[in-house]
Amino acid sequence: CDDGSCDLFSCLVDIEVTKVVDVAELLIGEEATFTITATNEGPGAATNVSVSDLLPTNLMYVSHTTTVGFYNPGSGQWSIGSMNAGQTETLIVVTTPTAEGTYENIAQVITTDQNDIDSTPGNNDATEDDQANAIITVGVGPLPGCTNPVACNYDATATVDDGSCEL
Repeated sequence: CDDGSCDLFSCLVDIEVTKVVDVAELLIGEEATFTITATNEGPGAATNVSVSDLLPTNLMYVSHTTTVGFYNPGSGQWSIGSMNAGQTETLIVVTTPTAEGTYENIAQVITTDQNDIDSTPGNNDATEDDQANAIITVGVGPLPGCTNPVACNYDATATVDDGSCEL
């Protein structure tokens, strides 16, 4: 906007990101679906908008859908392109955890050609409205086996008796 093509106010944008997950606790192998929304609160139109949503280690990518642009699961970059003031776009990413633990999945705006009114793209500042996270906790689930400690084939790791105990 320093070329005189518009006034300063119309060259400012406010790209906000929100993120939710459909299930906060799940077992290894079950699916978790993350929904990321990016909204241009204006007042100006934004160009070259992209959001980073790289999956943490042990969250395996399954699939995704976008309302606009394209998502690269390898790099985690969602290239949105242009957004008019008031426009909202959505990325939905389906994952499957491969190990137990607690995982934080972070999305944040990493580029826009215009200055953002209240945040700086790509600075990893969780207090800004251009970054959001969702946390899931993954358990291992029931492990079948012999749970009787006096049986000769007792399995100390088993959590559900499968009827195989040999006394």
